[in-house]
Amino acid sequence: MPQDGFENSVKRFLSSRASLPFGLLLTVLVCTLLLYVETTGTLCFGTLLIAVSAYVIPRVFGMRDLKRVLIWGLLMVFLISGIAMVFTSSFYSSEEMLTVSSSDGILLNATVSPHLPNESGIYRFTVIVTETGFDGIVLELGDVDSVYLNFIMGGGVTEYNMTIDGNYSGVGNLYYVDIALTNDTNHFFVVKAIIADEVASFTALSPYPTLRGDDPVFYFAGNLYYLALNVGLPFFVLAFFSWWIRRNMDMAIERMREEGRLPPLETVCPRCGHKNPSALRHCAQCGEELPVFQPPILRQPEKKKETFMCSECGADVDEDATECPNCGEPFED
Repeated sequence: MPQDGFENSVKRFLSSRASLPFGLLLTVLVCTLLLYVETTGTLCFGTLLIAVSAYVIPRVFGMRDLKRVLIWGLLMVFLISGIAMVFTSSFYSSEEMLTVSSSDGILLNATVSPHLPNESGIYRFTVIVTETGFDGIVLELGDVDSVYLNFIMGGGVTEYNMTIDGNYSGVGNLYYVDIALTNDTNHFFVVKAIIADEVASFTALSPYPTLRGDDPVFYFAGNLYYLALNVGLPFFVLAFFSWWIRRNMDMAIERMREEGRLPPLETVCPRCGHKNPSALRHCAQCGEELPVFQPPILRQPEKKKETFMCSECGADVDEDATECPNCGEPFED
């Protein structure tokens, strides 16, 4: 049948030398795709899916040895960290001027110019405020510790009061602040509208760190740290857990074979002594009919008889006894 031919072709391919390299290449492609989708923030448990794919796909294509699996896991973490570094660097090194706004529409198009390093070291942060009555518009500028894809992690926030730009003639008011920053640091920002020392409105976190630009080492380190925790750790836990289960199952099967509860892997021919696979019914060497495995008959536990106490001597007596075996007292039916 055509289906049998396809299945045989798959089996032959999986047993060939090209199977594992193909599986590893497929794994890299799948994990790269999952990593790319992760950058959009729309894929739940994206890093967990990467870890599962990195383990399962090579296993399907023949990678079963624990040592090889662990080596592959280490290589995979570094490889996808490098791929993530490319995604991150291309995003944060873009010349496009990105902006953030508040969800209520009060603070619009908050940005920094330029967002890449420049010789002057002066950077202008601006935001359009569509309503009035605020006690102040404040820029919070923080230090970026690391970056994973387009997700920023950092702290060390400093506040700066922003000033109205009197030359602006568009909708609302344009607020700005000029800040001198060194070009060897990385920053994120948030703009807040304040009323009576309370935050009335605020923008989202800036979608990119400023000033560092194209820095592959910084981006690789951030991605490696994040992916080692969120991909590498689940991968190694899955690998060790699977190995532990297989090891205990193999030990249980071997013990059952030794006890005679499972057929042996080989059957010895009673005529010529040739060892045959247990599935054969006749010896492959001499044709003698091989003995059929007979599992042991499990003995049923004997039902415990009910007893009662002899009224004369207090001995335990079987329920069907006619007299006490200890004192001879006869019992009535």
